Amino acid sequence: YTFLRKYDSAIGVFNEILEVDPNNRRVHYWLGLAHHRSGKLDTAMTSYRTYLNFKTLEESHRAQTYYRIGQIHMRKKAYPEAYASYREASKINGHKGAKKSLDRMKDRKKKGEIDY
Repeated sequence: YTFLRKYDSAIGVFNEILEVDPNNRRVHYWLGLAHHRSGKLDTAMTSYRTYLNFKTLEESHRAQTYYRIGQIHMRKKAYPEAYASYREASKINGHKGAKKSLDRMKDRKKKGEIDY
């Protein structure tokens, strides 16, 4: 459902899975992504944070989640938090999207459009 942009349906399925298996790490990530894409940013953040609390995550998954958190902070104009999240993603595994986002933030800061 997520790839079909049927986010409410996806959220319903993910919540059903979590009722049976609340420790399903990847479902927490995908639930966050569905909320994120449907504009439910606070709920997405909660799901992403829950996902990051799992100790055994692959570096690429951890970095991608910090990148997504950075995107949410950018949408909320929480620039210091966005910068920190992108930096964490970049530090973990050199996440290319995070590096590009950091570069864009630096450019915007130089132009006086944002501050962090």
